[in-house]
Amino acid sequence: MNQYLRTFLHVLGVGQIAFVSPLMAIGNDRPLFDPSRALKDYAGKTIIGSKSSATGRSDSVIAGEFAEQCAELQLRNCTGLQVQVYPSYQGSWPDAAPATIEKMVFRTDGLNALVNWGLEHRQKILQHLMVGPNTYFPQWFWKNQYTSEELDKLLQRYIIALMTANDNMRKMDGWNIFNEMFVYKAAGGEYKKDGTGPQDCVWLRMGFEADQSGLNGDAKVNEKHPVVFRKALQYASMAVGKLEIRDCEVEEINRKSDALYQLIKHLLNSGVRVDAVGFQGHLQVNRTYDWDSIKKNIRRFKDLGMEVYITELDVSMGTGWKKGNPFPADYEKLQAERYYGIVKAAREAGVNRIDIWGLSEAVNRHWLVGQKVRLFDEQFQPRAIYQAVLKALCDTQE
Repeated sequence: MNQYLRTFLHVLGVGQIAFVSPLMAIGNDRPLFDPSRALKDYAGKTIIGSKSSATGRSDSVIAGEFAEQCAELQLRNCTGLQVQVYPSYQGSWPDAAPATIEKMVFRTDGLNALVNWGLEHRQKILQHLMVGPNTYFPQWFWKNQYTSEELDKLLQRYIIALMTANDNMRKMDGWNIFNEMFVYKAAGGEYKKDGTGPQDCVWLRMGFEADQSGLNGDAKVNEKHPVVFRKALQYASMAVGKLEIRDCEVEEINRKSDALYQLIKHLLNSGVRVDAVGFQGHLQVNRTYDWDSIKKNIRRFKDLGMEVYITELDVSMGTGWKKGNPFPADYEKLQAERYYGIVKAAREAGVNRIDIWGLSEAVNRHWLVGQKVRLFDEQFQPRAIYQAVLKALCDTQE
């Protein structure tokens, strides 16, 4: 019994386990848990995915020193590939401002290569991201003087360029059109503002429109909504794949997830196509979570006709932790409990897709580095938290 499985069994309060084949137990319609299985073996209809960049910057299945190992791990465990191609890096926007919007050229080679790899290997491909705060765009764009009309024209050219290249609009299963458009903390549910800071969003200069959600009282979080939501979704409606709006700290029912719910109702009542919502799922060990609230939250969005995704799942000490700082003595136990809890809750509520935010520590160079958040270690071996996710998938099979 390896050390990671021993740790996982300790989390569950189990001292000994008999290894069994995944045969049906007598009087039971579910297979017994087999810790040697891959994630997708217990996934059923749920898409299980992870991310890949195009350049080898992190987690790439097509570039970099560990591309072959990343690809092997991806294909063994996952049925979904999230192609991480940001406008500012790994991505499509020029490094310097063009003389005119008409002269702006978008690079799509990296995106196209990932899409084609995913299609070749029968992965459900989800793009990340199209529109978000300034930090995802080159810095020249933060300080631009474009009018709302010019931003509208740029938005349309940008979306059309990525979707028509390589026939991506027909090849991809989903598009993350918006990410992190609400203020970071969950308390208020307000939108970000137009400005030149990394967490501001220049796209909001396109203006606002009156709420059409039909909600009242506390359920009506915002009086107006950014026009860019409607415009981008209309331009993206050429895509065959699902159009997704995503944010962080919206897993539970709170003021921020209420604001997201209101936005979806506003868009639907405005006749705008939107197909899915994404809950990032960046959990922390120093917080507790209400799994029932997460289930209720998933179900209320599904009641609107939305698909619901957990898009960036990991469990960590949080972004304020510094490399070299100590971990709690029960860190891995707390991680496993939260991984198990959210996967179980999401599956019980009917979530459509769960994406782990990177599989192996061997290729984790830029996000929560040193916090051991990946399901596989530096040698691409499964950790106790892998067993927690696997067990949650097994326990929630249909």
